[in-house]
Amino acid sequence: MQLLLDTNVYVNMVNDPDLLTRDVAATLEDPENLLYLSIESIHELVTVYRAKGLLRGKFRTEREMVDFVLSDYAIAIDYPDAHVLRQLADLRINEAEHHHDPVDHLIIAQAIAHRMTLVSSDSKFPYYRRQGLQLVENR
Repeated sequence: MQLLLDTNVYVNMVNDPDLLTRDVAATLEDPENLLYLSIESIHELVTVYRAKGLLRGKFRTEREMVDFVLSDYAIAIDYPDAHVLRQLADLRINEAEHHHDPVDHLIIAQAIAHRMTLVSSDSKFPYYRRQGLQLVENR
């Protein structure tokens, strides 16, 4: 199975694996599954590192963090393409829960368009199952 990791799951995997449920941890460790991270997640990691110091205890600089992510042999980087952008344009947003995070929207569209299963801790993501999102929830 191809798994697209949401940024929060990747952070937990790297920084505090105990925050992953037993089922999610087993899914991520299953050698039959291929793990992907969106380039948008790397952008989000740099942004949050700068703004809030996320992962500063693990990495001294943003560059060190990016180099770590890019050299992680277990994770492949997935890039948005025209199909993803069309999916993003068609995505019906979860207005009921005020889900206005453009990073999340792109990652969701990427998972749907590339037919990957998204692994996330975000409680607003189940809404998108109606639009074809395959989701593994870390709860």
